[in-house]
Amino acid sequence: MRRFALALFFVSWLVAAGLALAEGEIRVTSQAYENRFPKEIVFQLKAEADKEIKKITFFYRIGSSKSTSYAYPSFTPGRVVEVSYPFP
Repeated sequence: MRRFALALFFVSWLVAAGLALAEGEIRVTSQAYENRFPKEIVFQLKAEADKEIKKITFFYRIGSSKSTSYAYPSFTPGRVVEVSYPFP
């Protein structure tokens, strides 16, 4: 179980709300993960902004790989968002 959790060496979220990202107006209120070994790990994010959040990008790197992959999880745009992304 531990090996699967450690396989995800690098995980980050990029939340874009117009120009809010550059202005620092986005606040991540919660981020977590749930290990459902051996099936998946589910990453969760809650964020809020002064403007509508329209795009969320999930970046990840597996193990010691030098390449970074990304995904665009489905969510309902708004000033307060909650998103969950199951990996793989």
